[in-house]
Amino acid sequence: MANTIHQEVTIKASATRVYDALTDAKQFSAFSRGAPAEIDAKAGGSFSCFGGHINGRNIELVQGKRVVQAWRSAKWGEGVYSIVRFELHEEGGSTKVVFDQAGFPEEAGPQLEGGWTKMYWDPLRTYLGWARQGRIRPRSTAHAPLISPPALTLGRPIRRKRRSAERLPVQHGQRERRDIRDRDRDDDHCDDERQRAPRDGDDRHAGEARHHEQI
Repeated sequence: MANTIHQEVTIKASATRVYDALTDAKQFSAFSRGAPAEIDAKAGGSFSCFGGHINGRNIELVQGKRVVQAWRSAKWGEGVYSIVRFELHEEGGSTKVVFDQAGFPEEAGPQLEGGWTKMYWDPLRTYLGWARQGRIRPRSTAHAPLISPPALTLGRPIRRKRRSAERLPVQHGQRERRDIRDRDRDDDHCDDERQRAPRDGDDRHAGEARHHEQI
């Protein structure tokens, strides 16, 4: 008997919206967190999604009702395809998706079983939920820096992260503590000079302006 997966999920969106998200490359990329997708939305048309990790061909497309595909993972052997079938049943303001997959390699079964929820159903619910509220779904933060650079604002005091002498381990002697306190005082003095410098310059320019006015 061929390996099979059967799942039924409910998504709070119309059948047309679910169908469009599954067959439109731009929407598919949006709900898959910006992963590149290419979909030729016609029977016999090819598709590639999740950056090429999944690819295949559309076998049957019925607007708002059914999507049938020859579907494969790039990790599978050459020419190995499974058949996936999405049956869409609209119920009120929601859509029941009856999903079946057959013909995949036996060793891929456990990963596929949970993968449909993780990579399709949950992201679809989130994406279509944002769309239903008329809001733009946030872009993926996969490539965002871990730490945003601090804002640089003129006139603000320069804050230094200092090594407090009081927090030194016991093994540090009094000489090391005095050296650190001296460096901290020098840093504070430099910071004060930097903050006063613009004001001194402003006072000088203001004085020159008053002088010219008197002339």
